[in-house]
Amino acid sequence: MAETLKELRELPLGELIRRHDAAAPSTMVGVTYYLEEIARRDAARQTEETLRLTRKISVLTLVIAILTAVNVVAVLWAIR
Repeated sequence: MAETLKELRELPLGELIRRHDAAAPSTMVGVTYYLEEIARRDAARQTEETLRLTRKISVLTLVIAILTAVNVVAVLWAIR
């Protein structure tokens, strides 16, 4: 008998892996099994790339904010 979705989601990752590995030898898989794993890896790679770009944008935003503040100070200094 299978767990409820709530029970399944509460299982620790290690237990899920153990149960998968125990069931795998007696399970037949089709092409979809491999396509889903490829899609999962692609999604993980895209997530990592998005996070990398987000970090770069954050740094650039901070640099622009600092340079803007320096520019404001320079303008105020020049007109006084």
